[in-house]
Amino acid sequence: MPPLTFKNKKDIKNSAVNIARLVAGWGLQPTEWMIGKQMSFFFSGIITDPKKIISDTNVYILYRRLPWRCSPKARLVFPPKSSKYAQQYYQLQKRQSIGIDLMPIPDKNLNTSFITANRLMIPVKNYQINFESIEKFIYRLTVLNNFFLKKSSEEIREFYFADKKRYQGRLKFYKRISKGIKSSATRKKMNEVTEEYKILMKRAYPELFTPLKQNRTNIFEGKTAFYKKEIMAGKAIWYNPKGKYRLSKEKLIFIFSHFYPADTRILPYAKAIVTEGGGLLSHAAVVCRELKIPCLVGVRGLKGGIKNSQQVIINFKKATINSLR
Repeated sequence: MPPLTFKNKKDIKNSAVNIARLVAGWGLQPTEWMIGKQMSFFFSGIITDPKKIISDTNVYILYRRLPWRCSPKARLVFPPKSSKYAQQYYQLQKRQSIGIDLMPIPDKNLNTSFITANRLMIPVKNYQINFESIEKFIYRLTVLNNFFLKKSSEEIREFYFADKKRYQGRLKFYKRISKGIKSSATRKKMNEVTEEYKILMKRAYPELFTPLKQNRTNIFEGKTAFYKKEIMAGKAIWYNPKGKYRLSKEKLIFIFSHFYPADTRILPYAKAIVTEGGGLLSHAAVVCRELKIPCLVGVRGLKGGIKNSQQVIINFKKATINSLR
């Protein structure tokens, strides 16, 4: 299923303002945090149609400015459970139907930090909001690509998820960004980033270009991100981002092609999370470990092997999921 997008301009502006209000309530100044990812492209004029902007947002934040303790080594930070900060954080995501990742940024050399360099301060409904500029976005992707170009295919898979639809979607997205860039020099850099992404995907996901042999068994292997009990049985549901789910006595095992930040809304209903893509550093793995929800990631072949509402057995010790036919 495709990720959720914003409904209209009012929706995206309200989301930005509510994020600003949330972070300001935590005591941070506008120069101590930044909204990144696709929301930034709307406010910078690169993408003008809100319906083409995914409602998953990175909020880069100086971790030492947060009112709770967190580690700078963490890939994501979360408010402490049962705290007022956690309630504010999750309520906003549910109310606005957005996903918010808090990305910790060290605050050494503040004047030249990732947040303060190339600032894109834009007033939105009485708030001065720092958005990620296109130059900073390209720089971030360049650093990321250069880092992974030195890694093995397995290490790349740990961080990047890609199936054919997502790969082609990412290329279209990069092309759309490139068209919206006015500077020819900046557009050239964006095209270089796109080519680097293609190289990474060819190395990590050769099956996108040369299909793998189909799994004819009903056992699928992945990697265990977190578990409490070795064996779990239950009904598997393919997650639908537009679906309406209710709390019940019997929680469900949710299966994802890819787990987006906005999908955290489903976690209260989940007995376990299983994803086709990603690795032990993926968003699903990080969030589930934090919230103590059993999780299996990087399980290939699920689309053709497990049907919606099918009974399954998960062996977390062996990192397998078995469909009961």
